[in-house]
Amino acid sequence: STTAEKVNNNLNKLGDTVFFTETSEINIDENVFIPASEINKARREVTKKLEKIITDSYKRYDNNAKQTINHNYIISDELEFSVCVSDKLQLDAIRKTDCKRIYVPIELNDFKENEIVVLPRISPDNLDEIISNLKNKSVLVRNIGQIEIAKRHNKEVYLDFTMNVFNSYSCDFYKTIGIDNITLSTELTLKQIKPLTQICNCECIVYGKIPMMVTENCIVKSSVGCQKGGFLNDRTNEKFLIKCLPEC
Repeated sequence: STTAEKVNNNLNKLGDTVFFTETSEINIDENVFIPASEINKARREVTKKLEKIITDSYKRYDNNAKQTINHNYIISDELEFSVCVSDKLQLDAIRKTDCKRIYVPIELNDFKENEIVVLPRISPDNLDEIISNLKNKSVLVRNIGQIEIAKRHNKEVYLDFTMNVFNSYSCDFYKTIGIDNITLSTELTLKQIKPLTQICNCECIVYGKIPMMVTENCIVKSSVGCQKGGFLNDRTNEKFLIKCLPEC
């Protein structure tokens, strides 16, 4: 016969689901036999229906799909160039020009007051302390978790292309939280970029190497030992530059 304990054991086998059992109450008559396969089937059907109830309750409906965003920005015919340097040699060279906006990686540790500090792609545990010690008023954030920390320290926030701002809704959202300097996604076409310039101060990357992958674990050090950089070859023998931070 099937006991309440056996039924309970079969029903509680939820290891391959997101659920777990807190309490269970089983009422069963004596001398009743229920195949384990039927109990398992019932458990699977119940968890499947429960998953559907939960996922359906969180389904998003875009009630503003037809909303038109109107802004009264004046589009300038003049283009200004910004420069994000990657080493001290580039920084020294660009400082001799009349470039109005210079982005300086935080690892260079050499910033003039009007320059924008580029935060790391992968945030260190002490990022809050690092930002609080910066004398510069502006930072380029590179992941969404850095925004709150930067604003907490009253920094003017610029968004990097890594934030993947792609449409008017993204631009409008960031404006509502006080961010008006956005580097747009590198995947946008000129036709897609034009209407976004009416919403916020946009920048587009027009020259430079785009990182294809970022890893905290150094693949050079893990394979051949620390060499402060190198190249990665793909199956077509194409070479990809590996750039290491000073601390590897």
